Amino acid sequence: MGVYRFGEFSFDAVSGDLRRGRRLVRLRPQPAVVLEHFLKHPREVLSRDELCRIVWPEGVYVHFEHGLNSCIKQIRTALADSRSAPRYVETLPRRGYRFIHPVSLESVPDVYTDRDILDGMPKKAPDPLLPPHRFQILLALADQDLHGLGVMNDVLERTGGRMRLWPGMLYRNLDALVEEGLVAEVAAPPQLEAAGGRPRCFRITAAGRRACAAEAERLAAFVEVARQKRLLKT
Repeated sequence: MGVYRFGEFSFDAVSGDLRRGRRLVRLRPQPAVVLEHFLKHPREVLSRDELCRIVWPEGVYVHFEHGLNSCIKQIRTALADSRSAPRYVETLPRRGYRFIHPVSLESVPDVYTDRDILDGMPKKAPDPLLPPHRFQILLALADQDLHGLGVMNDVLERTGGRMRLWPGMLYRNLDALVEEGLVAEVAAPPQLEAAGGRPRCFRITAAGRRACAAEAERLAAFVEVARQKRLLKT
């Protein structure tokens, strides 16, 4: 991972930040996933089916055509691009899309300098930061699909009982994560449906996995600062 540069823009693959010069350009998580895939495959023709699979995992209920059209539109708006005279994203009828601008990738070191340690701040931080309870929900879903009770129990066990997500709070945050494109609601497995009721099951998306990883890296950087300051044992 690193920073992709194209024209006057840069895209940080860890934080998902898109910048025009030094100015942060707003881009929602799902369009950011599509943009990153474009940047990984410049000048290649990417089909709509491929892009849909990148953004929405199998089993997700969504209107793919509308969802992908919205992602492409948001990317073009963020890049001040035009479908009729594209500088970045070209539409190829019945074939898909192609990112036509030259792209370079700048590696970002995984270590922090002495200046970073003295400042007590990591080099990169995701924007916006994930609230702790949403970070824990994403962690619970990082390696498995879970229904609401499964998420609740995973968080409770992992935090040693210090974070208890009551049903109302849990589902408010899950619904918010779904709306933000970080989590998707999926079909419940047959064994759960056979047990009765209508369990709601959830799966982390590519954007959610990236957001969770970025937050984990941000927290790990602070742990390293604490070790440097001899607050923790090495």
